[in-house]
Amino acid sequence: MNHAQSSKQALRRLVKARIAAAGDSRDTEAPTVWNAIAQLPAWPQWRNVLLFESLRDELSTDIPLAQWPDCGKTLFLPRMVGDDLEIVPVAGRQLQRDPRYGINEPMGDATAVTPDVAIIPGVAFDRVGHRLGRGKGFYDRLLARLEHTYKIGVAMQCQLVDNVPCELHDVTMDAVITAAGVHIINPSTASLS
Repeated sequence: MNHAQSSKQALRRLVKARIAAAGDSRDTEAPTVWNAIAQLPAWPQWRNVLLFESLRDELSTDIPLAQWPDCGKTLFLPRMVGDDLEIVPVAGRQLQRDPRYGINEPMGDATAVTPDVAIIPGVAFDRVGHRLGRGKGFYDRLLARLEHTYKIGVAMQCQLVDNVPCELHDVTMDAVITAAGVHIINPSTASLS
């Protein structure tokens, strides 16, 4: 195990303890985060939105999954296939549980549509867009294929740290949003013009 991997494991343990101490922050902070995304200049232009079905230790996605289709957004969720993620349109939130990790995933056929924006969970983020995932690389492999998609990391305040160790394969976010603030890393992306 190299130094970056060791540092990542230590940071995962630290943030896991912070999340456990944060109580119901996943629900109480969520409205502020989703409202901040809807206030971004590019929000009206974004039609195809990659979201995620939140786990218990992630910012709740109940609000956007319920409300954003009514705002003219087409929502997509990731689904695991082997060691990769594919993108599936959300059809009435019909989900099935993945037997390996217990994650609710969309049913239906995968799509070749490239999302305008991808809203991504993580264990931790820093203010320059580095993301710490769970260590399996699922999102990094997916995001590497979505080079023209604007990438927003979302998290609870307790998941924002000073520095996330990164490696060459780690994909940097264009923005990181918590209830404490919006951190735009890449304001020059065409999606925000």
